[in-house]
Amino acid sequence: MSLVFKKSIFFLILFSFLPSLVFADEYGEKKIFNVDPNYDHLGRERIFAILIKVSQNGYFYIEDDWWQNLSSFEKEKYAKIVSDLAKEFDTKIYPTLTSSLGSEWKPGIDKDEKITILLHRMKSEIGGYFREADQYDKKISPTSNQREMIYLNLKFLEDPAIKPYLAHEFTHLITFNQKNRILNIREETWLTELRSEGAPAILGYTEHLEARKNLFLKNVKDSLVEWQNTGADYGIISMLANYLYDHYGPKIFSDTLYSTGISISAIEESLKKNNLKEDFSQIFRNWLIAVLVQDCNLGEKYCYKNEALKSLKILPETNFLPLNSESSLVIFRNLKDWEGDWQRFIGGYGNLSLEFNGQDNAIFDVSYLICDKLNNCQIGFLKLDQNQDGKIFFQDFDKNYSFLTLITFSKTKTSNFEKEIPSYSYSLRISSGKTVGVFPTPPTTTIPPTIQPVPPKISCSKISKNLRYGMKDAEVKCLQEFLKSQGPEIYPEGLVTGYFGPLTLSAVKRFQQKYWQEILAPWGLTQNQPTGFVGSTTRAKINQLLLQPQPSS
Repeated sequence: MSLVFKKSIFFLILFSFLPSLVFADEYGEKKIFNVDPNYDHLGRERIFAILIKVSQNGYFYIEDDWWQNLSSFEKEKYAKIVSDLAKEFDTKIYPTLTSSLGSEWKPGIDKDEKITILLHRMKSEIGGYFREADQYDKKISPTSNQREMIYLNLKFLEDPAIKPYLAHEFTHLITFNQKNRILNIREETWLTELRSEGAPAILGYTEHLEARKNLFLKNVKDSLVEWQNTGADYGIISMLANYLYDHYGPKIFSDTLYSTGISISAIEESLKKNNLKEDFSQIFRNWLIAVLVQDCNLGEKYCYKNEALKSLKILPETNFLPLNSESSLVIFRNLKDWEGDWQRFIGGYGNLSLEFNGQDNAIFDVSYLICDKLNNCQIGFLKLDQNQDGKIFFQDFDKNYSFLTLITFSKTKTSNFEKEIPSYSYSLRISSGKTVGVFPTPPTTTIPPTIQPVPPKISCSKISKNLRYGMKDAEVKCLQEFLKSQGPEIYPEGLVTGYFGPLTLSAVKRFQQKYWQEILAPWGLTQNQPTGFVGSTTRAKINQLLLQPQPSS
């Protein structure tokens, strides 16, 4: 065989294997990368970057436009910072997280053992991000960089928080490999972010916690599971992730990566696997109490162990009750699933009674903190019936207690949170007075049989439109007059104000339950599922009764 022929065969074979060959990135090399315009500070889609550090586990690129505008001294300074970050990644972040949580896709789509870390200028509030698109071929994902890759904000290059941010984003790479690629399961975003916020805790990083804590305290009324990629979302996720690590260790995160379950079920599988007799709602309740009281003496789960978070305490919404007279206060609230609500009640006169009335198709969890005059406190739990109603009573509240705090959340749904989730309503009626909870002796006299009570007059003969909570007009007044005419078992308060408030709502529900076969059954609802909405079937029954002759006065 001629030498020329042999060479031709060699190059033909070499050419046929070129796609599988790996060409490592070299120091000083410049590349064009696709970036997320939603995070980039100028909304760019592509940038040039230069490779300034090659480490055992990573390629560290930096935005070239930014880099070229530095002086020689500044370049040396930032190269040293990146080198230290690479060393932290190789010696601590990478080995700790891969041993605790599992490996990223290796060698990955680019057939290279190293991952790419790109530092570029982003919007000020962004720490970094991960693009799942980079894990796919350009034929599937046209903007893919076709490499295992994460992005960090240049703003934090000199900030110690860059280390926990790097750990957070690297965990997304691990999650993609373990959950999406190997198990072919798409995790819900909130749990993916919870795991990534747990990674800095596993590593012992606290440099970012002050900022995360402030994000939480600025908006404590945020749903854990409804991910909208806001600062409030990162605040609550981070605070719960650190609480979970404090009390359950790294396995609460790693187990969810190897579970076929998603969302809350994945966490509960971990609890069961580790023989813990708790469900996620108990954990969430304990955490809501912990951020209120921060007191291990009340219970081992009612505090943080992390020194950086031991000062974390939320301020509940405070309601003041009159000190010198009997009073009644009604509060109406809306909650999304897995969103905390803290209501504190101070003052009062005599006894205190609190009635909870929840939306019937929801599932609420209600606990309370009660503290005496010496600030000795205890935790209690309000038992709700199948209609999501419950009541607690405290005798001589004004003499014996300083305040009462109610802690409420909805646990109606446990998955499918990727879309906007609905709100569920509940009302609180707080009564204070010497006679509250005291039932007087029935009178000895009775109404003579020849004298009958005059029935209330109803000012209309028909309800012509649908009525709902919050409305105020003449037809609501007519509705209240009708409900009053049905007796105290339907509308014990009997108030006719023209405003459709909580008392009218409860009265409508009782009326619907009384005639449920005509009102609720046509909609597939049972007697225990009144809506409080005056719709077509409720109006039909009311109008039928309004047409019946009423006794004259």
